Amino acid sequence: MHVFQQLGGINILMMYGAYILINSGYHNTLEETYITIILIQFSSVLGVIINVFIIDYFNRKSLLIFTMIPQVFSLLILTNNSFATLYSDSTSSFQKNSSVFCLIIFLFTYNIGLNSIPWIFNSEIHPIQLKEISISITSSFNWFTNFIISYSAP
Repeated sequence: MHVFQQLGGINILMMYGAYILINSGYHNTLEETYITIILIQFSSVLGVIINVFIIDYFNRKSLLIFTMIPQVFSLLILTNNSFATLYSDSTSSFQKNSSVFCLIIFLFTYNIGLNSIPWIFNSEIHPIQLKEISISITSSFNWFTNFIISYSAP
């Protein structure tokens, strides 16, 4: 589950978020870009805060699936907007706004689901005798996958 957490696209969005916005046609002033980035990061913090309150009231599997569906659609729309901007001379305001909206939705739902559920699930699934070694192994896979993605990203 930790490998899927890293393969979900969070590293690329966090490292190249501004570049993704520019590729989607978002060429605003520096102040507007800062406000947009702050709004996007606020949605991320809001997702973490909501996660703290709802994680114990919902089934982990259903919460994970419920939050991964908007993530997939957000990434598909972001990819579509980036390619549409590359192959056309002009971008519509809908493309710009939908890219910002998709980044907000992705980070919000990621922090509700994939951000914390693998860590919680990992501590709950193993017997107490094997908990230390199993958490160490899964954490190593998490960081190794993070390294591979960060190293292979352009």
